[in-house]
Amino acid sequence: MSFRGRPVYPNHREREAMILSSYAGILMNSIPIEEVFKIYGAGSSSSSGVAKVPQAPPFHLSLHPFAMLTAPKAAEYARKQSVKLRRAAMNKNATSSSTRKANAMEWKSSKNLSLDTQPKDKITFYEDRGFQGRRYECSSDHSNLQPYISRCNSIRVDSGCWMLYERPNFQGPQYFLRRGDYPDYQQWMGLSDSIRSCRAIPYTSSHRIRLYERDDYGGLVSELTEDCSCILDRFRLSELHSLHVLEGCWVLYEMPNYRGRQYLLRPGDYRRYHDWGAMDARVGSLRRAIDLF
Repeated sequence: MSFRGRPVYPNHREREAMILSSYAGILMNSIPIEEVFKIYGAGSSSSSGVAKVPQAPPFHLSLHPFAMLTAPKAAEYARKQSVKLRRAAMNKNATSSSTRKANAMEWKSSKNLSLDTQPKDKITFYEDRGFQGRRYECSSDHSNLQPYISRCNSIRVDSGCWMLYERPNFQGPQYFLRRGDYPDYQQWMGLSDSIRSCRAIPYTSSHRIRLYERDDYGGLVSELTEDCSCILDRFRLSELHSLHVLEGCWVLYEMPNYRGRQYLLRPGDYRRYHDWGAMDARVGSLRRAIDLF
């Protein structure tokens, strides 16, 4: 309902603005500029339980008396708000960058920690069967075990892969052991209770070996990346005269199905069978030196 002789305003904010314009001289010093923006629709106040009313189209402040009076303060407020928003954005970007760097450092630290916490190679030698008698623990290569144990009748491998030797300085018959319990020397296909040296086999994720029919890499037969339980069945050959280990460590057996004399093959060149310690070129099977557990 409208009063006689008074203009009707379609919007209560416009009405308030017109009323305030008559007191512009006082309001310039008493009304915060935030309230001025609220009056002109730049911000809206809402109370709980009151439905939101669609805002009227924005006024052309430059044409309104109150707007002209408050324009300097409005411009200053807008400048301050712009600076404030830019600083907030810069701080947010800096925080995001530092957070990414912190996350990267944390990931690297956790990776290094996981590597550090990986179980180290460990093997325990016992003088008597069934893990009895004097024992000796080892976690790395050892060229002479004789001062620590006089004989070896049982072994427990806690982690890693190992190659054992019947004589000091990594000489004599060899025996490949993975993680597990070996209550007597027959379990590792030993011929006696003599173990005089041992070598820890490093872990590698990939394995590759090339097989040759003749010395000095003559007559390439094939390249293996997996175990081969019978060279004869697969390649129709019972002898290999040279090998080239490209990746990982391998164990060569004189007989099929991983039986007979064993030879550790580390990455490198084996131009003749003498290079891997064999007396002849017989090869029955090949196995990657990895822990399957």
